[in-house]
Amino acid sequence: MANALDLRSARRGWRWIGFNSRSARRGWIGFGLFFPSLALMFLFLLYPLAINIYTSFFSKHLIRPRNEFVGFDNYIYLFNVDYFGLVLQNEVIWTFFSVTLQVALGLGVAILLNQKLRGITIARAFIILPWVTPVVITVLMWKWILNELYGIVNHALLSLGIIETSIAFWSSPAMAMGTSIAINVWWGFPFMTVVFLAGLKSIDPELYEACKVDGATPWQEFIHITLPGLKHFIAVAVLVRTIWIFTFFDLIWISTKGGPSYSTMLLPHMTYLQAFQSYHLGRAAALSVILIMCLVAYLIVFFKVYKYEESVS
Repeated sequence: MANALDLRSARRGWRWIGFNSRSARRGWIGFGLFFPSLALMFLFLLYPLAINIYTSFFSKHLIRPRNEFVGFDNYIYLFNVDYFGLVLQNEVIWTFFSVTLQVALGLGVAILLNQKLRGITIARAFIILPWVTPVVITVLMWKWILNELYGIVNHALLSLGIIETSIAFWSSPAMAMGTSIAINVWWGFPFMTVVFLAGLKSIDPELYEACKVDGATPWQEFIHITLPGLKHFIAVAVLVRTIWIFTFFDLIWISTKGGPSYSTMLLPHMTYLQAFQSYHLGRAAALSVILIMCLVAYLIVFFKVYKYEESVS
């Protein structure tokens, strides 16, 4: 009798918390399994983000112990900085050309590596070398190669009579950004190649054989089979690399530190300088918020365009 009463009490307890059916119990179990990941995401992502937004509205200095609420003064100060517009322009140029050239070069190399040629397996293995090389080593290597005084590129161009004076790849405002983009493309295109090569392997070879039978040219095969087959791969690669490159700090900081004359300065570098050179954490937090808002705006536009393309196709 006591056991029956205990069983009925237990059932009422289960029913009270929502375990009145097997599906409900599975839902609660799923939530219990998911909760640790949710807690970690809150701890390491949402909480720091909230603290950063909160800090952006205060005049918080790393040395002077002052934490005064200033509202939007940090944002107003940053928008009035002389070179802030140039930094935003650099960010757009750096991200657009880096992503575009990485996609174009990666796609071309992936199509080449997808051919049945002798030694193609070895080439596929070696193509990933730039990507797995640490950024520090990559930048130091290219700084030596492109050095104005003793770099091998200037030496070769001078020896061949192509140029009369050495090219200042790093110290010229007109050349520094282009040089940084070129190195970023060289370092990052293997990632695109691997992604697109995987996409090419997923396309049915019979489609190409049918096109050849119909007399289609290689360009027509590329337009009507390759690009549509890689559409989703290209979208994911562009999305990931845009976010990555937009917030990329290492390459330019090691090579030029944002110079000369702010010609390669990006938002992450400006944030770093505000935090650890000017010691103004409030302004650095405001810059971080501006960077996040730029990425959010990009994501909204990206997914709207992607959804429209999906509906049209």
